[in-house]
Amino acid sequence: MKKKKFFFRKIFLCCFIFFILEIPDAAGFFWDWHTVKTDKFTVYYEKDYENRAIELLSRLEFYSEIPERICGNTAENVPVVLESAGQYVNGFANPLSGKIAVLDYEPRAMDWLSYVGVHEYTHILQMSKASGVPEFLKIFTPLASPNFSAVPYWIVEGFAVYAESQMSTREGRLNDGSFREIINAYLCEEERISLMDATYSPLGVPGGAGIYIFGGSFIEYLSNRFGEEANALFLEKHGSSVLSYLTPFVPALGIDLTFKEVYGKTVSELWNLWQEDSARKTGPVQDKGEALTSDGWHKSGLFMDNRDLYYIRRHAEKTGPFESRSYSKIIRLNVDSGKKRVVHESNYGYSMPPKVRDDKMFFGQYETRGGYANKYFMGYGDYTILFEKDMKTGRERKIYD
Repeated sequence: MKKKKFFFRKIFLCCFIFFILEIPDAAGFFWDWHTVKTDKFTVYYEKDYENRAIELLSRLEFYSEIPERICGNTAENVPVVLESAGQYVNGFANPLSGKIAVLDYEPRAMDWLSYVGVHEYTHILQMSKASGVPEFLKIFTPLASPNFSAVPYWIVEGFAVYAESQMSTREGRLNDGSFREIINAYLCEEERISLMDATYSPLGVPGGAGIYIFGGSFIEYLSNRFGEEANALFLEKHGSSVLSYLTPFVPALGIDLTFKEVYGKTVSELWNLWQEDSARKTGPVQDKGEALTSDGWHKSGLFMDNRDLYYIRRHAEKTGPFESRSYSKIIRLNVDSGKKRVVHESNYGYSMPPKVRDDKMFFGQYETRGGYANKYFMGYGDYTILFEKDMKTGRERKIYD
């Protein structure tokens, strides 16, 4: 009898946690959450975020035509939760609940709410696009949509990156130059971007960003060559075929059949043509400059102090099957001698480039604390602690929290 009671308590607890975390209406009941809505979107927010919530709703309505046109799909009463996690910024689309989460941020250089809203709404439309037998199976689980469960993830992110870049010629990652430069770097070194690397994101540069970089650029190529309506037709055909479920196991009987029907060629054939087209547009590099490092991975936050170059290096190391650990280090490199030295290490990451003045290095390091207006991370978020390090004595102190 006691075992039976314990079992039912566990079931009740699991249902309660799901109720709290995944259903926005439940959040509004248990916390001080409010809503503002149209027929298409319902934005949930805490009372101090009313102006931002109204702005987010306005941007979603204004730009909703873009992802709807690209995906050939629409939706009604999409729940959108506006949250804050401090300096951690992101957006999420949950295909199971159909919910969008937007972590509030207001950078100067871009319209964050429009950018992330369009990106995540595209996910909802693209992943839910289904008809015929797959649409019937979605009654039992949203995972039955082939455009979610039976496509490589570079297609999922590729559609979203392409959509975010259609708001204007100055918005979206396909328009900021960095994606093109990464692809150009591959092609200038006469390297091929393999479908395997794009699909499985091996441990290395660009790592998890590859699905955005390669996927977005490939979808852009398909749109330019065949038209956006062809991409919408692909989602329609793939989302209506039971053979699509074979894609993860036998692509030739799944996604390749749909590609041939819509574009006239297989995925791998068009993937190669995309790279050839990109290589022609890139052309030869006139001056590669002199390489100062050869250890790879991500480098950012460059700062010169006399002949010493300071920079942040982010890398990951394999710790086991399907496991890795990320590290961030501040490196000092003497450009004359080529000697390098690690002057600081962090397991959590740096929030700003290092600066050096009068033998003192200043840097910002991320930390986590509670008290933020979100339920996705149970109220936790990121903030910056500013440190000073004496480069002569090695002593380090916190100067701003």
